[in-house]
Amino acid sequence: MNRGTIQVICGEGKGKTSSALGMGIEALTKNRTVIMIQFLKGCQGRGSLEIMKKTGTGDEDLPV
Repeated sequence: MNRGTIQVICGEGKGKTSSALGMGIEALTKNRTVIMIQFLKGCQGRGSLEIMKKTGTGDEDLPV
């Protein structure tokens, strides 16, 4: 049975999304399956949600 990796990136400051995207892209170049989940808190930072909707990730029912 293949084993996967779960990575949790959290904390204050900047760079968490960029780091996660970089690791995800690197894994994809190695033909690995990548699933990304982002928990949004409050009203701030909704730009990520809008990008997800525009790229057609299948999450069109998410709140705006």
